[in-house]
Amino acid sequence: MFNNRFSGISIPRVESASMLVFWLIVINLGFNVLSNAAFRVSATSPNWRGLLIWQVVGNLAGFVTVITLTWMLKYMPLSVAFPLTTGLTVLGVQMVAASWIFNEPVSQRQWLGTLAIVVCIWLIQRYTIFPYPRALGAFGEFWENFYGWWLMWTYNPVSARYRKMLEMQHTEFWMTREKFLDKFGET
Repeated sequence: MFNNRFSGISIPRVESASMLVFWLIVINLGFNVLSNAAFRVSATSPNWRGLLIWQVVGNLAGFVTVITLTWMLKYMPLSVAFPLTTGLTVLGVQMVAASWIFNEPVSQRQWLGTLAIVVCIWLIQRYTIFPYPRALGAFGEFWENFYGWWLMWTYNPVSARYRKMLEMQHTEFWMTREKFLDKFGET
């Protein structure tokens, strides 16, 4: 019965996993921008009805972003998918929602931070797809710290004053599927 219920729904087949991941990233970015824009409209709504409607729109768009991220994780590790989607979201929300849709002023410092995010996304994609301790050692750690500190400096300068970029520490739980199954067994 359950299988027949959805027999009329056809999901298009994508020939290439890389093309599927590309479209998942685009959809994720679009719905992240929509979600944040909806929350902005919600915050400026003159009445409760507008506030609630835009909150629902923002949360539904956010749900789509979670689904696309989950689907992306079938094809790429979390250490790649998370910084990629998060960095692109910062870029999309700042460029599309803040400056184009809402005409909010974006300072030169924020644009410089945006440029740093683009560069750091590229560096993280290229150099940090490995477990701790890093194969590139201090070089990879420097770029991760630089990215994290620059985000703080751009969007929360007060917190950046109290954190030294070269002294930031990261932790990660990393276990291969085989080790996990050996330790905890199959279900």
